[in-house]
Amino acid sequence: MGVQINGDTGNISATKADYSGNVTIGGTLTYEDVTNIDSVGLVTARSGIEVGARPGVAASISVDGNMIVSGISTFGGDVQVPDKIIHAGDTNTAIRFPTADTVTVETGGSERVRIDSSGSVGVNVNSPAKLMHVSGSYSAPTGGFGGSVYSVISNSGAANNNCGLSINAGNNGVSFIQLGDTDDANIGTIEYNNSDNSMVFDVNASERLRIGSDGAILVSNSTGIGIGAATNGSSSYPSVTISGTSGGAIHFEDDGDLLADIYGSSSGLSLSTRKTNDAIIFQTNSGTVTEKARIDASGYMGLGTNSPSSYNNKAYNFVIASSGNAGMTIAGGTSSDSSIYFADGTSGAAQYAGWIQYEHDNNALTFGANENERLRLASDGTFTNSGSSSAPTSGSGWGFTTDQLYLSTAGTSANYALRFYNDNGLVGSVLVNGSGVTYNTSSDYRLKENEVTISDAISKVKQLKPYTFNFKADSNTTIDGFFAHEAQEVIPYAVTGEKDAEEMQSMDYGKLTPLLTAALQEAITKIETLEADVAALKSN
Repeated sequence: MGVQINGDTGNISATKADYSGNVTIGGTLTYEDVTNIDSVGLVTARSGIEVGARPGVAASISVDGNMIVSGISTFGGDVQVPDKIIHAGDTNTAIRFPTADTVTVETGGSERVRIDSSGSVGVNVNSPAKLMHVSGSYSAPTGGFGGSVYSVISNSGAANNNCGLSINAGNNGVSFIQLGDTDDANIGTIEYNNSDNSMVFDVNASERLRIGSDGAILVSNSTGIGIGAATNGSSSYPSVTISGTSGGAIHFEDDGDLLADIYGSSSGLSLSTRKTNDAIIFQTNSGTVTEKARIDASGYMGLGTNSPSSYNNKAYNFVIASSGNAGMTIAGGTSSDSSIYFADGTSGAAQYAGWIQYEHDNNALTFGANENERLRLASDGTFTNSGSSSAPTSGSGWGFTTDQLYLSTAGTSANYALRFYNDNGLVGSVLVNGSGVTYNTSSDYRLKENEVTISDAISKVKQLKPYTFNFKADSNTTIDGFFAHEAQEVIPYAVTGEKDAEEMQSMDYGKLTPLLTAALQEAITKIETLEADVAALKSN
């Protein structure tokens, strides 16, 4: 049984009513104040439904279909929306479901983040090419990180908080970051090879720098390495450029203690040690790394020795030492000179007070003293002190040719060309005068003692055996002379050497003169006696 109300007008007012059956209202049922509705089917409200106890209503459903929840909403099953979830106070901020298996996040009415059906995430890109794809332009916030930065990983700001990014690959795989543009997506790459624990940096799609597991750095760049340099030089071979406002330097330190450095500037290149008594050492490897050259703390240089100052202090500024042969080569042009100069000043003739010089244009070796050439060895072996390639035939000088010795004295008066000395003083000479040459040997009475007149000279001369012969080396020349070993038996003082000894015997024929003079005197005396006897016989 029920109550049926028909008509477009009229009101039913009741303080309380209980109905056990159906209530059918053909028009509109208006509730002025309803605190509890228990509906099995659909409830249509003209102005909305509020759920919760006043004054703080927990939730409301408005007539436009929007549901507003001010507290916590708990749903026992799925919540379905046709397109998007919108922020109540910011209608252009939303989570959308534009297509199947796709979720997007919008701010300012534009899509910012998309997760597509493959699980790829795009930031400012609606078609992510990889698992994470970030695109678009960026303007740093005031006081923020600055520059064109698209991704920032930051800590809470606390001084001791750490922050990091981890890229993990398989044990034998590669962890990498690719850098590029729309035309060359991987033109630059930072790679970590987990198989050999090396770090590789690619530039212009080619490896340029590698750090090995042992810390070694390998650079591959045709133009070189630049440190503080805008350019790396223009050479076609690998180079290192260190640039600064006043030059560049390489420093070698030990826990902050400066040991040595290489410094280059507009003034030149400087290689320096910074510790007292340190040396600059040069080593090479011929199977074993060994020292080959050294500049010690005093500035003395040694080749093949680590202690040049251990040699004569007159010449240990530069020492070449070896257990075998040692030498120095000075190479010049075919029309130039190779020289060693001895100087006692830095200007004028003092720069070349003495020298040893090889003239490549005429292949002559010259020696200078007191700023002038004093000796010359010509290409044909001529050796002179005249400054000329030919042996002197006038003036004062001497020279050697292939088979001759030249001695020349100036003027026409008597001059000594040669003098011979021993510990007793002058023992002989060659005197050149205007008309000839005199050969002298010591004969002063003050040099002699135990003098005895030669006797029986004719008998000794008669023992000598003169011959006519030729030397085996010159069969065309016949001369007169003696055999040294035979003459030695008579006049041993005139013969040098022993018969059949290794060294050939020689003979001084000049030493026969006193004997021959004595023999002639004896013969003259006998002739004079015979002449006197003949004259006496004739007178009788």
